[in-house]
Amino acid sequence: MPWGVALSAVALAALSACGGGGGGGGGGGGIGLLGLAGSGSATGSGTTAPSAGSLTPLAQTPTAATYLYPEAKSDAEAARFLLQAQFSASPEEIAAVRAKGYLPWLGEQFDAPTSQGAWAWLETLPYATTTNTLDLDAMVWKQLIASPDGLRKRVALAFSEIFVVSGNDIGSNWPVHTMAQYWDVLVAGVTTNFRKLIEDITLNPAMGFYLNTKGNQKENASTGRQPDENYAREVMQLMTIGLVQLNADGSVK
Repeated sequence: MPWGVALSAVALAALSACGGGGGGGGGGGGIGLLGLAGSGSATGSGTTAPSAGSLTPLAQTPTAATYLYPEAKSDAEAARFLLQAQFSASPEEIAAVRAKGYLPWLGEQFDAPTSQGAWAWLETLPYATTTNTLDLDAMVWKQLIASPDGLRKRVALAFSEIFVVSGNDIGSNWPVHTMAQYWDVLVAGVTTNFRKLIEDITLNPAMGFYLNTKGNQKENASTGRQPDENYAREVMQLMTIGLVQLNADGSVK
């Protein structure tokens, strides 16, 4: 599975929220990130760290030595981590996090097969239900609560709050399916690269309806026609570079 746009950001955020981010050598019970360079590699403490699948390359980043990813020392710590990473914390999931450690658990979740998507779920319902009567929120909640890959679906939810569209502005005769297909694009974007995610969003019908790319035409000097720049503005201002130019460390240039 390709190393996705969300993997490092989500892993670092979730793990640091659970006590990571300390110095590379201290912290009892921790798994040094540099010790995750490969399956069965040794950590700084002399113990053997399990592979973290697609997240293993985090061990090779320039800042790897500054992070320490501890294991959950209690069921409460594991549950807190799980409720930040997804929408459930069952006894079985708590036990898995405690047994595997944070980073290996995250890697396993990102590498797991993608479960049934929103479009495929709609296709299992009666025809009349999938036209206008189905609540779009119910469709998304079904994805978030009932899917076995809850981490992937929660990252897709985060994407939906950045790459925003609205079911109220869908001009299609099949608004529910249009939104379902857009949701599936966001889910696929969790394990792809940012360039492809932006392209898929740009060409998606739901975005075409919402930010006026559908039917948009280029400038015509002879008629005075101007292109609609709504999406062009938002893709730069809200989805990518922002309002001000930044340095690599995030400070204002």
